[in-house]
Amino acid sequence: MHDRTRVVLEADRLIRKAGWFWRKSIDLREVCRIEARNVDALTSDRLHVVLADRSGRLLSICETDEGFLSVINALESRFPGVATFDGASPKAPLQATRVVLWQDEA
Repeated sequence: MHDRTRVVLEADRLIRKAGWFWRKSIDLREVCRIEARNVDALTSDRLHVVLADRSGRLLSICETDEGFLSVINALESRFPGVATFDGASPKAPLQATRVVLWQDEA
C-alpha cells in the first residue's frame, strides 16, 4: 500500500510522492535556496526543508516523509549545510522558525 508520503532522489530530481498518482518534483540543478521551517501541525511541530528553484517553484519535504533522512544525507554533499535542518526546531512551542541552510551566491 502506498498511502504514506515519501521522498526519493532520481538522477538530478528530488521527488515527493503520495499515493499512486500525486507527485511533485524539483530539478536540483535549478535550486537556488534551501530553508528549514517549522510548521505547527496542531498536535505537534513538524520540520520541513523547502527547496526553491530559479523560477520561484518550491518543493517542501517533511521530516515525517518516508526517506527524509536518506535524502537529506544525500543532499548534504551537493548543498553543504542541509544536514543542519534541525536548527529550525522552535525554542518555544508555537514559535515560527525559518533558517536558511544553503543559498546560491551566484
